[in-house]
Amino acid sequence: MNNVLLRLIFTCILTLFLVGATSAQSWMNGYNYRKKITIDKNKVAVAVLSPNKDLVDFPVLIELEDDDLKHVNGYCGNKIQNIGGKDISFALSTDPTVPLSFQLEAYNPQSGKITCWVKIPSLSAWGTASLPTSVYLYYGSTVLHEPYSPKSLNTWSADYTRVWHMNQ
Repeated sequence: MNNVLLRLIFTCILTLFLVGATSAQSWMNGYNYRKKITIDKNKVAVAVLSPNKDLVDFPVLIELEDDDLKHVNGYCGNKIQNIGGKDISFALSTDPTVPLSFQLEAYNPQSGKITCWVKIPSLSAWGTASLPTSVYLYYGSTVLHEPYSPKSLNTWSADYTRVWHMNQ
């Protein structure tokens, strides 16, 4: 009877281990932390001329303030390593290892507030059958993002002749 009980316990533990191992999700290399951001598709309106279609290569403004994003000079517990907030990146939750093009517009190290434009390859819109779009904000890395690099400027497609960030 004890052998049967031990086999049952071992089988349950092995099953739990295998389920946990197969459900582990990929992570972008070089980053220590991430937060999931889900965009409410019911608030994404599309043009009257093309209803019920997701938006393609659409730059989305992501603005958030979080204590985890604060940077304090001389404090070794910072999750944001760079005082300019350049150690962040974004990826789709469906493809969490591939960085998205984005442009960091502003970062406040005291409040932990970031303002970024992120190019979403396919943004779920109201009235479509697609699931809501989710992205990961990655942060805490030695990899630094340059806001005016060619990849960052790729946030804006050729359809944009000029982009002005009017903060005032």
